[in-house]
Amino acid sequence: MTTRHTISHADELYAGQAYNDGDSPDGRRGIKMPHIYVREYGAILAKDHDGLFASVLATKTGNLVLLCTGAWASIVSGACPTGTITNSASSGTIVLDTPRNICWKDDKDSSGLKLLVKGKDEYDNVMWEKISGPSNTTVHGVKAFKKINSMTITGNSASLVCIGYSNRIGLPYHLSSKGRFLGLVIDGINLCTQSATHAYTLTTGLALATDATSTVRNPDVRGLIHLSQANRIPDGSKTFTAIMLVDHSTRDKAYGNVQATA
Repeated sequence: MTTRHTISHADELYAGQAYNDGDSPDGRRGIKMPHIYVREYGAILAKDHDGLFASVLATKTGNLVLLCTGAWASIVSGACPTGTITNSASSGTIVLDTPRNICWKDDKDSSGLKLLVKGKDEYDNVMWEKISGPSNTTVHGVKAFKKINSMTITGNSASLVCIGYSNRIGLPYHLSSKGRFLGLVIDGINLCTQSATHAYTLTTGLALATDATSTVRNPDVRGLIHLSQANRIPDGSKTFTAIMLVDHSTRDKAYGNVQATA
């Protein structure tokens, strides 16, 4: 059993004997301690643009999570795969390996349709996203789902639908600015975004003054790391670790706004 103890409920903690009037107007000794959090994602599975629903016509009323019984990622004859993605048509839940974005691939024009995704984040909070349809391409959602309970399309599809997951990985805490992201480590190598070809790009979390909605392109409440460089994207074997500063003074500053629930 894991034991837990809260050191303090104070907004700020100080340590040491150092003292400077200008840095401590209330006479407190010590230097303010930053709250640095390390998220060890481990090995993240490779993106799979038809890993959840593969090459099947979709109807307006059909929950694709329940309808798809043979095209699950890595499932053979309806059996759940061994590994970190679990899914079952009978249970109505897909559990992804790590919080990440959903994508929709179509070889014809489905731009007049929308995909409505209902699921949960990594803290088991209900969340929704609305993704506009593609036209002979792949479109990507911008929210990080850990679980998916429902996927429905707003009209009957005229072509085969493929739905999967991509390489935008959810952050565990709210990233209020890019300056609070301290780095990404891949297989023990610390990377930066200043090379000619960026290893990754950051999306900050939804502004705290803005309520989360399911609207198209409404940002993830905590933020995303988009892993984009060819030899540094997830492949099921490379390990990923993110380092960030967390503001732990309030619930919203730490976790971001409440997820969109409709």
